[in-house]
Amino acid sequence: MHVLILLLVLKILEAKSDVALLGAVNAAGDLISLSGTGHIIPTMETKKKLFDGLLRFVSINRTMCAFERFKAGLRTLGVLDALKDHPHGFRRIFTYEKRIINATIVESMFDVKNSLSLEGSNKRKEESLVLSFWRDYLIDAEEHETDASLTDIVVFATGLEDDPPLGFIPPPSLDFIRGDDESRILPVANTCANILRIPVAKSYAVFKSLMDFGVMNSAGFGQV
Repeated sequence: MHVLILLLVLKILEAKSDVALLGAVNAAGDLISLSGTGHIIPTMETKKKLFDGLLRFVSINRTMCAFERFKAGLRTLGVLDALKDHPHGFRRIFTYEKRIINATIVESMFDVKNSLSLEGSNKRKEESLVLSFWRDYLIDAEEHETDASLTDIVVFATGLEDDPPLGFIPPPSLDFIRGDDESRILPVANTCANILRIPVAKSYAVFKSLMDFGVMNSAGFGQV
């Protein structure tokens, strides 16, 4: 409900005198005409009835046409029937509920299997070590022992604070970035492809420092 409309309606209910009520009714004249409540003579005794009629019009009747069109659209391919049969399954799609993310949730967001080198190779050994650093880093972030929070990490990698109801498209993936000087290898994110490239470091202290610096100094597109 529009705030200005709500204020007009509330002034009628909250009027303490006939003069105040008349002023409120005059201010809401167009709304009263549209709602069909003009037959109610405004007095201190009938103001509640007038308020209820206006509120019903604004919150229900005025939006009924749009609501019926919305339902008609949902009938396409049987979505409306599925929604009625499985309301809990559709709840996250139609209602917003802020989720508290933890290290396990963030780790599960990113697929890494397509980025791993050949089993038994030196690169694979490096990657396995870095993945353990990654898990430790997420745990530290959950426990507020890093500069970057878990939300900061997700935003850096995807541009969003949490996965959307229908999931990320494409699904987020984890990759590795190497360099001659490990102290200068910063994490890189491609938020269009949802790819996070984490630095290959030989120690957790270096990895943590690089991740903190990279994530927390990415103001701009990565923070949109």
